[in-house]
Amino acid sequence: MAQVSAIAEHSGQFAAASWLFLLGALLTIPALLAIWSISVGRSTRWAWTGAVLAMLGVIGQVVHLALYFALQQAYATELGGEIGFKLDTGLEDVPFAMAIFMPFFLSFLAPVPQAIGLLRARVIPLWAMLALIGGVATMMVLGSTPLASLAWTALTVAGFAPAAPAVSRSGGTTASVEPEVHSAASLA
Repeated sequence: MAQVSAIAEHSGQFAAASWLFLLGALLTIPALLAIWSISVGRSTRWAWTGAVLAMLGVIGQVVHLALYFALQQAYATELGGEIGFKLDTGLEDVPFAMAIFMPFFLSFLAPVPQAIGLLRARVIPLWAMLALIGGVATMMVLGSTPLASLAWTALTVAGFAPAAPAVSRSGGTTASVEPEVHSAASLA
């Protein structure tokens, strides 16, 4: 009930946050396609695994937007806090509601195979892959707290930043580069 009251008091800010989260969900689609396109030529399995997890994450983000942001705004304006509390509590006991929400959590795992694919495709350095995996670990261990969210964001941006030049060079086309074959002598 306190949450609904706080949202009602700051309805403009909550509505703005809702629109930003929707924009973020929509921007995930071109981002996952760009990451896939620059890594699929040299790291097919990792690129596809990352793309599938990220797309499931987009689906989960949309469900999260509906089940949280849209409903919370409705509770704060039209439905009232008590009805909202009962509906939220009731949805927690519905397996289908949890099943459609579950892909939201997969979006947090997508950077791991994406990072491995980008490293194997020689798009990002080792430190960037470790930053991306560190961001995922931070969110998984600490949960969605303000500090963990800040750390996750910083590590994710830092980890994907070295891929930006490769995305701009690719022009959105799929890279069909054969992996380089190294002999034991060339690796020494």
